[in-house]
Amino acid sequence: MDADSSGSPVAAASRPAALTRQERRLRRWMKVWSASFALEVVLYLWWAFGGPDDSRAFAVNSVAKDLTFLVLGALVIADVRRFGRLMTVVVLGHLAIAVSIAALLIAGTTAVNFPGVPGPLLGFEAPGLPDGWRLPVWLVAALLATAHMGWLHVTARRARYGLEYLWPTQFDTLVALADTVITDPLVPATKTATDVDRYWAHFNGRGKSRVKLALIVVYAWPLLGVKAPFPLMGAEGRRRFIERRFISTGRVLLPGVIRAAIRFAIQMVYMGYYSDEATHAATGYVPFSRRGKPHAKVHSRLETEDPGRVSARELEADVVIVGSGAGGGVLADRLVEQGHDVLMLERGDFVDPATFTENETEMYSRLYSDGAIQLSRDFSFQILQGRCVGGGTVVNNAVCFDLPAEVLVRWNRDGAGLPPTLDASFAFVRQLMHVERQDLAPRSDGVDRVVTAIGALDLDQAGYRHGPVDANIEGCLGCGYCNIGCAYGKKQSMIDLVLPAAQRKAGDRRTKDPSHEGRLRVVPTCEVTRIERERGSRPQRVGGVECRVGAQRRELRVKARTVVVAAGAIHSSRLLQQSRIGGSRVGRDLCANIATVMTAEFDDRLRAYDGLQLASYVAPPQERGYVLETWFNPPVITALSMPGWLEDHQQNMRRYDHMMCMGVLLGTDPQPGNRVKRSRLTGAEFSFAPSAAEMARLAGALKEAGETLLAAGARRVMPSTFDYREYHIAEELVDLREILSRRGNASLQSSHPQGGNAISEDPAKGVVDPTFRVHGYDNLYVADASVFPTSVTVNPQLTVMALAHHAATHGDGLGGLAG
Repeated sequence: MDADSSGSPVAAASRPAALTRQERRLRRWMKVWSASFALEVVLYLWWAFGGPDDSRAFAVNSVAKDLTFLVLGALVIADVRRFGRLMTVVVLGHLAIAVSIAALLIAGTTAVNFPGVPGPLLGFEAPGLPDGWRLPVWLVAALLATAHMGWLHVTARRARYGLEYLWPTQFDTLVALADTVITDPLVPATKTATDVDRYWAHFNGRGKSRVKLALIVVYAWPLLGVKAPFPLMGAEGRRRFIERRFISTGRVLLPGVIRAAIRFAIQMVYMGYYSDEATHAATGYVPFSRRGKPHAKVHSRLETEDPGRVSARELEADVVIVGSGAGGGVLADRLVEQGHDVLMLERGDFVDPATFTENETEMYSRLYSDGAIQLSRDFSFQILQGRCVGGGTVVNNAVCFDLPAEVLVRWNRDGAGLPPTLDASFAFVRQLMHVERQDLAPRSDGVDRVVTAIGALDLDQAGYRHGPVDANIEGCLGCGYCNIGCAYGKKQSMIDLVLPAAQRKAGDRRTKDPSHEGRLRVVPTCEVTRIERERGSRPQRVGGVECRVGAQRRELRVKARTVVVAAGAIHSSRLLQQSRIGGSRVGRDLCANIATVMTAEFDDRLRAYDGLQLASYVAPPQERGYVLETWFNPPVITALSMPGWLEDHQQNMRRYDHMMCMGVLLGTDPQPGNRVKRSRLTGAEFSFAPSAAEMARLAGALKEAGETLLAAGARRVMPSTFDYREYHIAEELVDLREILSRRGNASLQSSHPQGGNAISEDPAKGVVDPTFRVHGYDNLYVADASVFPTSVTVNPQLTVMALAHHAATHGDGLGGLAG
């Protein structure tokens, strides 16, 4: 382990030859402060022997206090790196003094019973302060001392490790945690923690504070057992504490939110550790660039505005579209075709595919909302959403399912008011997106084995559908990087295909017909903060949006005749809430396709990462409400969902290239408790928890995934649950129902949040009407998955795009706008 004999992992870190400027500054100032501590010791000794009788006890205690500060300061001066963390004690000691004095003042005590500086020590009688002023002056002095020494300590520690986001205490905790959960590491714990710090520093997101909160929980948790804070415990003590309090009995002794926060912190260790290339040999992973296959990156053909050069405080367009993903992209294509001046605003950056890399953590920070850690309030549920030009189409698996007919019937039965069939819109979008059945896409040995096992089960007789997925992918290379962005132009996303084509068509039409006013402008790094309502209009109208653009977050106002919100289920709801539009139903009844994974180990090396990431599916009859999909990821995201803790987790990762996964996608029903609402404490944007009935259905789906993998020849299968389980025969899988019934036990996520702004003919039941217009507004629309009345069970991007096409061509809504 990366620790010294004292058990401190940080103390054992390799040290650069020279002290940093901040460390030298700390040592210089500690000489000054130590001199003051020495002077105070002398003064207190004088008062102990020559002061008033009733001040002697105070003076004796103060001698001990300042002598302790003096010794600690001397140690810091002697070796600022070895003993620098002792500054924490000095700072906390002075803070305790300040708090005690403040308590006295609050209680109304202002008098003190000890004299000022003794005259004989100075050779003259020093002027004293009136009794009523001594405590206030002492409080100010204590606060200034605390602030100054705290600043010296924090800046020195941050400079020592080059910290960009975490504070020293949080960094120490992360180092200690890495040292505890990884045995015989190939990457030093300090480097793992430093990489995590840089990951959090290099993306913008509201949820970043949650990693700090999780690390504070880990730091302070042992204090409840009257033990030292986590990073100050010995290596063996930390290990025993994790085993006994978190893994073995944690579910009994810890509140769910605390356990989930600690779990999240451990996953950050896995993220930092397995993102390092030094671990690739141990896992058997080979990056695509080293697999000996021909490949070439492509540059984006999309033209975007430079957010740093958007100098005007006000822009104007016929139609403003908030969001550039599946819904917004199709809308832009159709509206530009109709001759509209369209301005698309995207809160994420424009990331050229030519700059995509194989580094998972880098791409998560550049392409995902909140760096792929968009968590519910209790840390138990994760939503993955793109935050870049092109939105989720850049980072999804490109899988395209038609909307199940039964789902559309249900929507209309509940008052959605949509046409009984949307076949024309689905057909148009399939052609627009170049959707193809992925028969010829490269498949790993793991997928082949699962497909063979499925074929032997004769599922057709039971009403199942199965086979290669349909996806908007052409000429797949099998890199396995669908979820971190295709650099090779094979995935036909909005950034690769639709938006550049819309710009190109608009330019061609203007060349042929100068009266054609259609055009598409895209402004990235532009967060829309509010939709402006026009006062006094009936029906109500909106006049545009307010934004913050660029890294400097400069204010920008955009005027528009029509505003379309297409920012996804979470962020569209949040924007309407911030704008006080849509009433109390906005953000309510959130639903999703929740996902979890069954991981299987085979005797043979499968290299399941080498091939189309999501290649094949199994869909039972619609009433069961789930889909099974073959799936595998590069090592970082695999590590985050890999079953097991400590040695179990590490041993499983060593068998990474023998692993294969089946993902379970289960549609949930709308529930009032599942809603978009920002938490001031954690910054979380939503609350979400599946019902007990949904968890029971999920257990059944996982059981089926496990049976399929065992039939394919797996030696064992492992669900992604907190309680580690391995199953070797199908009969053992009945245990899953009981395991998943424990709240917070399953590792759940979703790339498919839906609902929140349901479509309905009745304003009392929905937020938008059948034309996708917000009830009560004449020129405000919503066109994304937030309008779904229920989840669709299958991957929803094709449905989002088909509904957007329908909205853009519907004569009573967007399709009827004047050019």
